[in-house]
Amino acid sequence: MGQLTPGLGINRHAGEGAVGDAPVFLIGFPRSGTTLLDQILDAHGGVQVMEERAVVAALAEQLKAEGMNLPVDFSGLDEQRIKDLKARYYEQVCSYVDLQSNLLLVDKMPLNIVHVPLLARIFPDAHYIFALRHPLDVVLSNFMQLFQLNPAMANFLDLETAANTYENVMGLWLKSCEVLPLRVHTVRYENLVEDIEGEIRPLLEFLGLEWQSGLADPAAHARKRQAINTPSYEQVAQPLYLKSKYRWRRYQDQLQPVVEQLTPWAKKYGYDVDGTKT
Repeated sequence: MGQLTPGLGINRHAGEGAVGDAPVFLIGFPRSGTTLLDQILDAHGGVQVMEERAVVAALAEQLKAEGMNLPVDFSGLDEQRIKDLKARYYEQVCSYVDLQSNLLLVDKMPLNIVHVPLLARIFPDAHYIFALRHPLDVVLSNFMQLFQLNPAMANFLDLETAANTYENVMGLWLKSCEVLPLRVHTVRYENLVEDIEGEIRPLLEFLGLEWQSGLADPAAHARKRQAINTPSYEQVAQPLYLKSKYRWRRYQDQLQPVVEQLTPWAKKYGYDVDGTKT
């Protein structure tokens, strides 16, 4: 696996099929296809997914309450403190899922993307799945989504604030990729809805897993699950469709206040201003 642009593919520090005992963190800006990805991975016999639980955010809040200046003070965490944080993480995980030692744990929480500096300190061997989608599509989708209101989702009540949030979050992610030895694989939403197998096979190789036929029908798997802890349940329980791909084009007039701001990000991630891949 060769060196790719940080934040866009398998990071230069990644090893092939060397996941080890650390969790895999499924991250990305909200509405980038993380729920579809978690349905696909959860259908794999070697994987269990913990879906949208604020375990990592709770660790960060605990450290802030102790007076730690995040993320500046992470380097000051000694080995015993890291061991304690790791134990606390797994204690919380076990309150949500029946953790199986023979399965690969995927912690799916999109906004854990802002906690990557902390995760890199606690789990230096962790692998990251980065879900990517056209910036204008995710900003539009978050603005149009009826979220349960909380401090994070309040950022999507208007387009301008949503676009500013995108810049801040993705800027932090790019900086994390530049300065930290992260193992990252990117899954592009537009490719995923067009060709599941073609997009997922490289991801499985990254995780040291084999392709299984059940992965090709995430909607069937979603309908079997008792609950899906995400606003995207209705979408992932349906057969794959392409109507959300470059949906932003139908709202170009309404998106004009943020198009100029987000165009550089579109180009950075390999899209042109028409929403097509370069």
